[in-house]
Amino acid sequence: MSTEIHESKKNEISRKKDEKLLSQHNESDRKKCNVDFELQNKDIKQSDEEAEARLNAIVNASIDGIINFDRVGNILSINKAGINIFGYSEEELIGHTLNRLLLFEQREKKHVDIKSYLRDKLPSGIGLLLGIHGLCKDGSTVFLDISLVKYSLNGRDCY
Repeated sequence: MSTEIHESKKNEISRKKDEKLLSQHNESDRKKCNVDFELQNKDIKQSDEEAEARLNAIVNASIDGIINFDRVGNILSINKAGINIFGYSEEELIGHTLNRLLLFEQREKKHVDIKSYLRDKLPSGIGLLLGIHGLCKDGSTVFLDISLVKYSLNGRDCY
């Protein structure tokens, strides 16, 4: 009987050692997986930042004005060429509507604004080259060839 108890205790000790080793091994694997995951996330974030920096450099190197706006006409961004064309600073445009930049012949009618223009005219203009008059900060006008592209960002339509 004492041999059986001794064997049982020996098996119990062996089982606990195995569980401890397995637990340590699992913990080590878990930590290794966490480190790998963190490194992958860091690489993805760095890659995203590099892609954004490249895109910003390309957009700002363009001699064409590039304006990014949402579906109701709020300006989200404008490149350096756009700033030079219109004479406004970036701060004077971001968050304001395109009404500030576009000269609509119908504006005197007082019922046409950028929201109705975007709703009524924009869908038929996507993918086409449109001609429209722009209004500069100093009151002068400039003829603009506009090419529209629609994209979605976080479920929000932008152009």
